[in-house]
Amino acid sequence: MNRKEPYVKRKLTVGAVLSASVILAGAIQVSAGSAQASPSPAAGTFAGQQHTELIALADSQSSATAQALGLGSQEKLVAKDAVVDANGTRHLRYERTLGGLPVLGGDLVVHQDAKGRIQ
Repeated sequence: MNRKEPYVKRKLTVGAVLSASVILAGAIQVSAGSAQASPSPAAGTFAGQQHTELIALADSQSSATAQALGLGSQEKLVAKDAVVDANGTRHLRYERTLGGLPVLGGDLVVHQDAKGRIQ
């Protein structure tokens, strides 16, 4: 009878660990799903044309922005998205390239005040 006791305890422990793992995995998925980015209610919503113009403006300023950030001469910024808050603050999303090749993990967001100064 004593020989079966450790086996039963081990079996119960393994079952408890597996159950806890399943519950934890479910909790992680639920929290990841609810943490998805949503636009700020204060962020300005732009029609297609305005959004395109804002990205074009960011793209035209990308050289000066790269220089202000201290990027090297072979590093370039390519504007990908832009959002303007109600107070005029701009959030410009760029992808960085080095020698014409995209830098993995090199994307960045530049914040500008209403006067265009980098914050």
